[in-house]
Amino acid sequence: MKALAFTSTVHNRWKQALSELRLSAEGRVDASFLLRAKEIAQCIMGDVADFSDELNHGEGYVVLTHTPLDASLNITEAAMPVQCISAAVLLGVTQALGFAPYGFKQEKNGALVHPVRPLPGKENSTSSNGRVEFTFPSDGAYLPRDIWPQTLSLLCLIDQSRTATRLAPLNSMMLYLDHAAVHTLQQPVFKHIPPETFDIDGHVATFGPILESVGERLEIRVALHSCISEIAQAQAALDQLENAAQKAAVMHTWRPGAMLIFNNALCLHGRGPISSIRWLQRCYGTKNMRPGTVVDLCRPLKKDLPANR
Repeated sequence: MKALAFTSTVHNRWKQALSELRLSAEGRVDASFLLRAKEIAQCIMGDVADFSDELNHGEGYVVLTHTPLDASLNITEAAMPVQCISAAVLLGVTQALGFAPYGFKQEKNGALVHPVRPLPGKENSTSSNGRVEFTFPSDGAYLPRDIWPQTLSLLCLIDQSRTATRLAPLNSMMLYLDHAAVHTLQQPVFKHIPPETFDIDGHVATFGPILESVGERLEIRVALHSCISEIAQAQAALDQLENAAQKAAVMHTWRPGAMLIFNNALCLHGRGPISSIRWLQRCYGTKNMRPGTVVDLCRPLKKDLPANR
């Protein structure tokens, strides 16, 4: 894990530079917003080689603190719109670390920045919009590899609930898995189910492994709360993996302006129940597309077309 705390001087300089940016009336970003947010973040962060190395080859996560936020937050239970400065921080840092923010048409209508907070009527959903405990998914586990989120960036606006994010690095989980379980988890016998936040047929699922050798490393892809297998040996390996995640998990507590970026193939994440107001913002990152791409899961990906953000 790598961590960086910004001084008050840098914080204020960053916020002043971002004050020139504007979201659209619908709270969306355009190409110029993305580019300027990236340029400002690169100037503020400087050399990020150590952070990129940690994301790609280390435990798989980095933490930033004291990033700038908007002066006032429109906080109600029903309406928590995208905030301009925090969106620019989220999108800018993601790009400065080498990943392109992107979205899915079937998730929040293609928005690049997602509010992660309880929604009325969704309190009991096991998702980023629920209040109940959310145990160790890797986002988009059912998606094809070329459009699967490679990173997730989370930025805290407020956490009156004091609900920490639990992060389970794969390197640490491997210490609690026996050889038989590791072998079984690499077999394509696990059913990966789409998350509730995607506006698609919930019965559309894919079968595949949970652990996969990619180059010289293992990667993980699973949503432990929904992944199943009808094979007894595979289900036993899945149970062992969940136990390993619980033992390996580290707690990331939130304060406004704190940011967590993690490799979706090297870490599982989750949280406990939410008892009060908790508002994070999230974006996906990839190296397979241009910044701002919106993927339509009902159509082949066209990487060279301008995206509607």
